[in-house]
Amino acid sequence: MSNVFGELVRWIAFEGTVTIHEDSGLRTAEHLLMRYVGDLDSPTAYEAVKIFRSVGPLLVELRLVPERIRTYAEIHDQK
Repeated sequence: MSNVFGELVRWIAFEGTVTIHEDSGLRTAEHLLMRYVGDLDSPTAYEAVKIFRSVGPLLVELRLVPERIRTYAEIHDQK
């Protein structure tokens, strides 16, 4: 297995069908912000929400239905 900066290189690749949902991008972005920042009243969250809303139509949600999942180990073991 390869090393980068002293760490083992590991990865996963998903192959499948992706659909674009233009109507849920802003809602998903705000939901993720709440999940990872927690307090939407914090200055950081406030600024992020302001930016999200200013570019709202540009935010889209991509949904992947995986048909194949590959890992580094799978490719490495085939050699």
